[in-house]
Amino acid sequence: DTVLKTIADTIKVTLRDYDTPGRFGGEEFIAILPGTSGEQALTIAERVRAAVSKLEIGLENSSQVSNVTVSLGVANLVPTDSKAESIIDRADKALLKAKQMGRNQVVLGD
Repeated sequence: DTVLKTIADTIKVTLRDYDTPGRFGGEEFIAILPGTSGEQALTIAERVRAAVSKLEIGLENSSQVSNVTVSLGVANLVPTDSKAESIIDRADKALLKAKQMGRNQVVLGD
């Protein structure tokens, strides 16, 4: 819980004021970045990735510190998207690719 909360807080402060972050299930988060190009979204996602990788999270009831990383999938809204699921599916596929490529990276979906 501590790790997820710390990552969520880091995402929130790393995004712009008008972006909308949210939790999207177990260990996944989502962010809506209005008026943002693919290149801009990649820059923002990389900023989030770098900020999380610098975290040293103290674990509850322990003197140990945990370092964490995140993998991020990025997708743009396209004119053919008729449902939110379309863009989420592309972002999810990009996330899977980031994990397959070794984690701790950002991938732009097709």
